[in-house]
Amino acid sequence: MRATFETLNRSDLSPFRRDSAGLNLQISILNRATSASIVTARFYHPGRSASSPVYVCVWVVGDSVFGCAGGKAQGYGYHKRSAALATALDAMGVTLSEPISGIGHGAMVAALKAIARAVAPSQRFITFEAQP
Repeated sequence: MRATFETLNRSDLSPFRRDSAGLNLQISILNRATSASIVTARFYHPGRSASSPVYVCVWVVGDSVFGCAGGKAQGYGYHKRSAALATALDAMGVTLSEPISGIGHGAMVAALKAIARAVAPSQRFITFEAQP
């Protein structure tokens, strides 16, 4: 998968950010040499039912780029995390070579790694995932 962007947009994250009780998953792509975060996505699922909305906040930080955006997906019967992430990346101005919306966890990780490669092509990365 490849990620491209002209510039990264910065959006207000307050509509997407939820309290820590709703934090469901964090995926970070880190610079292997410095442990600095290049890309971080935090997923929130504050509801208790399967049809409750999923929110995501994404930050991309590089030497010459910074972007942040949020996304939301609701309903049921598909992978809402990847749908929310696709919405956030689109809002940030990232174009992916393959669709990820509703596809699953592997597609999300591949997309975040592709963004890290686009931001810092000469670096090596570590993928860090945390769930409360």
